[in-house]
Amino acid sequence: MNKDIARKLIATVAAERKNANEFTEKDFINVLSYKRKMVSENNIPKFIESAREIGLLSERSGKLIPNFNARGVIVPIDFVFTENELFEDRSEESLMDRLVEAISASGKMSKKEAIAKMKEHLPEMEFIDNEERLISMMIDNSISIDDFRDDIIQKYITPK
Repeated sequence: MNKDIARKLIATVAAERKNANEFTEKDFINVLSYKRKMVSENNIPKFIESAREIGLLSERSGKLIPNFNARGVIVPIDFVFTENELFEDRSEESLMDRLVEAISASGKMSKKEAIAKMKEHLPEMEFIDNEERLISMMIDNSISIDDFRDDIIQKYITPK
C-alpha cells in the first residue's frame, strides 16, 4: 500500500468528521466512497486492514484511531489517485525512494524537506551516500527503519 496516499485518505476522513480522533468503518465508507468518491465501497475494508498492517491505524474499543497527527497532513484540493496506485506494492522502488516515502509518511517532514535537509548536510557528509544520510535522518527524527533493515543489511553489510 502507498503510505502517502493512505495518510491523505485518513486525514480526509478526519477533516470531514470535524477532526475527530476515532472513526468507524462506516465513517470511512461515508466519506471516501459516498461524499468524496475516492475509493469504492468494496475496497474500504481492504484499505482499513492494509492501513492497520502498516501501522497507520490502530483499533481500540472497536474504533479506528490514526497513529499520526491527521490534522498535520495537507491534502491538496486536486488530490487524485487510482485505486491501483493506492494498493500497489512499493517494494520494487529503489531504497532511496522508499526511504523518502517513509519519511514523508511519518508526518515529521515532507519529501521536499527531507531532500533539502539531506542536501544541506552534503558538505560535512561528503563521503556518505544519500541513502545513509536519509537513514541517519530517520534515526535522528525517531522514524522506524525496521521496514528497511533487510535492504540495509544486504546493501551495506553482506559481502558482494
